[in-house]
Amino acid sequence: MTESDRGGGSGSNFSASHVAAGGGIAGSVPGVRVPESLRHADLAAVWLIARERLDRSGSDRRGTVATPELSSAAMLALTSLLGRRPGTRLDLAVLEHCLAEVGVGSDLDEALTLLGAPASAVAAAARMGAARRDAVKAAVTDATALWPEPWAAQWAEWVVRTGQTSGMAPADATSLLFRCRAVLDMIDRATES
Repeated sequence: MTESDRGGGSGSNFSASHVAAGGGIAGSVPGVRVPESLRHADLAAVWLIARERLDRSGSDRRGTVATPELSSAAMLALTSLLGRRPGTRLDLAVLEHCLAEVGVGSDLDEALTLLGAPASAVAAAARMGAARRDAVKAAVTDATALWPEPWAAQWAEWVVRTGQTSGMAPADATSLLFRCRAVLDMIDRATES
């Protein structure tokens, strides 16, 4: 890559209409310089194909996507990024690593956003929902981990699986479990008397 490619160049190959159509550099992030060669308009097809895969697969971004037909300038830029000419399939793990090596994002999702291919609103909402569900599941599991009842782990899994904690924040789920524990302790005390 040239000095211009490392962020020292001027201008961009993306027009406002191209950005509005979903390609190009969507915006700048302080301290992040996207190499000029990666701003080539014809590379938008690569970024969009990778984004579509992430939107479908979520955080599981391993695997390959078809390498789109590229102009010679875009192929040169992609070859320079990857360190070799891409084949018919583009390995997303390799793409992620190479983009991180040149300072474009810490992961593929962030890099694609910086390159003008942000996550769709639906995909972003789905990822946020999955992350929230995972956090709630972890909170429920942690809250019941020390319960003496032998059925506690199975019950905690049932609580999450059946949607009893649906829409709750992890702290709310934990609070609910503490109240359940208090009821169980009251029952234990009542049956001991």
